[in-house]
Amino acid sequence: MKRLRVLIVSVVAMLFVGLLATPASADPKLGEGESLTLNCGDGDVPIVANGGGQWSAAHDLRNTTVYQPVGFGPTFFELRDADTGEVIDSDFDPTVIVKNGNRKGQSVRECTFLAIFLFPDPDLGITIEGEFGGTVLIKA
Repeated sequence: MKRLRVLIVSVVAMLFVGLLATPASADPKLGEGESLTLNCGDGDVPIVANGGGQWSAAHDLRNTTVYQPVGFGPTFFELRDADTGEVIDSDFDPTVIVKNGNRKGQSVRECTFLAIFLFPDPDLGITIEGEFGGTVLIKA
């Protein structure tokens, strides 16, 4: 069971970094880099993440706005056996991490995100489905 938990935590960590950490690109397009939809209270914001870490900028696919994450949390994940629906692992982290450095004149928005994924695990002989989501604070 310990091996399974390490595997699951590793996959969730890779998914999260993958959503927010991709090679840089001057003109982001859907399909280049990792895309994600944020809900910022006034509708969905489709973004493409560029850069090399969770604090990397993301580009709004609707216009030229660039968003910089300045905080994360709370976050959650849940992994299930895709065939039976049995919950294999889940976690909720109420921690809010805020990065320093807001620039004068930039507003901070609170947005939520949800990533749904499905991947086979040959070692366990099952297909795992799950969700990873939470809150991100962004500035534009």
